[in-house]
Amino acid sequence: MDYYLNSTIQILSKYVELTAHKLKDENIEKSLIRVESMLESLKAAYSKQFARLLTNDVSSLDVELNLLENMLKAEGLTNN
Repeated sequence: MDYYLNSTIQILSKYVELTAHKLKDENIEKSLIRVESMLESLKAAYSKQFARLLTNDVSSLDVELNLLENMLKAEGLTNN
């Protein structure tokens, strides 16, 4: 994930730099269009990765809760 994030930052930085220039030739325009078209793909990819991270967090939380419940039950500290 770090690779994608670093690459995204570099690409977007270069995009901002190129769009600031008044001189735009055909190659620059093509590159800018490629970056713009890639933004939706990047957004989707980062959304999927974020969802995976949240799923991992929820799973870890469930494991910790189950462990705590079992420990409390084993020590007779709950009403269940």
